[in-house]
Amino acid sequence: MQKCVKGFSLIELLIIVGLFGVVVAMAVPQLQTGLAGDRMLTTRDNLAAELNLARTLAISRNATYEIQFDASENTYQIIDAADPLNPPRSAKQLDPGINLGNFSATPIRFFARGHSTGGSIVLVSTTGSTCALTINRSGHVQIGSIRAYNETY
Repeated sequence: MQKCVKGFSLIELLIIVGLFGVVVAMAVPQLQTGLAGDRMLTTRDNLAAELNLARTLAISRNATYEIQFDASENTYQIIDAADPLNPPRSAKQLDPGINLGNFSATPIRFFARGHSTGGSIVLVSTTGSTCALTINRSGHVQIGSIRAYNETY
């Protein structure tokens, strides 16, 4: 009577583990790039929503509101221009890996009739991709597309 051996040898298991390691090593950079792109999209959309909210607050409350940026902390906040010590919204943090690039040195203000001082904000990711948001004088927020670090302008 012959004995039937089932299972894998140690060499076969090591080959499978090695192949799995190679596949994972190739996939990780792609995942990191994808996550960075998602963070940029999320940050861009959240910032645009906050800018639109500042405009809506200014119109509905018949007051002047502004967006203040803190590049050292990577935060932004809606402030009531008449009562800066009592902001209507808490400070918002940019997503990890996203920084404020160029932005208006003076805060962007929205007035009671919906118009604004205008300005632009550039978001920069750690992977080098950028995205610009532009606020025109009529108060509308224009969202730019995300440009990869190696894309020509």
